[in-house]
Amino acid sequence: MFTGDQGALGRHLLDESGNGPWLLMLWARLPVIALTLLFGLVVFACAR
Repeated sequence: MFTGDQGALGRHLLDESGNGPWLLMLWARLPVIALTLLFGLVVFACAR
């Protein structure tokens, strides 16, 4: 278990976990991007 403040936990997660911070952020953003595209298609289909 990690002990420390919230900032130290974030730095530990992004820098010292063995994954690159950019790759980790990409994997965190992909579900949101997919849902946005899906909802956009639903709105387009309903508006059509």
